[in-house]
Amino acid sequence: PGSYPIDDNPGYNCQILKRRNDGSTDSLWGTFGGGRGTLMINSMDTMSRRISGNFSVTVVPLDSNTTLPLTISDGAFDNLYYE
Repeated sequence: PGSYPIDDNPGYNCQILKRRNDGSTDSLWGTFGGGRGTLMINSMDTMSRRISGNFSVTVVPLDSNTTLPLTISDGAFDNLYYE
């Protein structure tokens, strides 16, 4: 558990993409080039490999189809399996 930065560091970055119905990428945002945020791990069960927490992040456009930044202010994950 703890708080972790989301930024342009290769180990702590974020990318969000929007896909078209055919599976191709429509829009792409990320923390490379200026976006940032925070990831809060609230609980982590290493035996069952489950993790819960929340996050907030502002991502900037990474392709020519995307023009405006995107902000997620109340992201959450609960009991998510990890490998």
